[in-house]
Amino acid sequence: MPSLVRAAPGPTAIPLGPAPKAVTGFCHRRAKRGKFPVLCPTRYPLTRVSVVTPSGDSLLGPSFYWASFNDEPGFLAGDHGHLVIGGQRPPFSLVGSAGQAWPRPGQPRPVRQLALPHLATTPEQGGGVYVAERPARILGRSTVGGHDALVLAAPPYPNGGFMGGHVIVLWNSHRHGYMLSFHFEVSRDGHAYSLAARVASALAVARSFAPVPR
Repeated sequence: MPSLVRAAPGPTAIPLGPAPKAVTGFCHRRAKRGKFPVLCPTRYPLTRVSVVTPSGDSLLGPSFYWASFNDEPGFLAGDHGHLVIGGQRPPFSLVGSAGQAWPRPGQPRPVRQLALPHLATTPEQGGGVYVAERPARILGRSTVGGHDALVLAAPPYPNGGFMGGHVIVLWNSHRHGYMLSFHFEVSRDGHAYSLAARVASALAVARSFAPVPR
């Protein structure tokens, strides 16, 4: 599995700890709305100097939710400590094979407000097309909580949009779709995490998701 970053070799594992209050607080506020079940991570990437802060969310959508968090002290910069959680009322399409763009042609698209990478183009003078954003590609298949899951790699920023450079895990539970979008390319001391380490940590966090009581 090729690396997504070019930097000196670094730690082999991304440190994980309990989900911080910024994350659990959002999840409990959303769960109280009772729109559809909220799943929230109980594990989270943390270092001894981490300070996890919210960087945007959608609390009120009836058919989706998402929240974005950054950890600038704990990792090299805020974007490298960037994590997004979310869910949608309809299930995600999990059709596709490694190397293919997601979602596949003819398959249902995710709720647009989740901001998952997608093809976005604008026409140019002279008949050309400017590609502002590209879809994620499938790295492979896995499982989360006994459910089938897809692991995606978003194109680097800016072509990957809001989640540029992220590893993304998608799965369905009880006919609803859930997602984790996970950056964490570089450690606090400036060393790159391998793609394999990032995928393993993203799956560990995704597999820690648990229902949040209303």
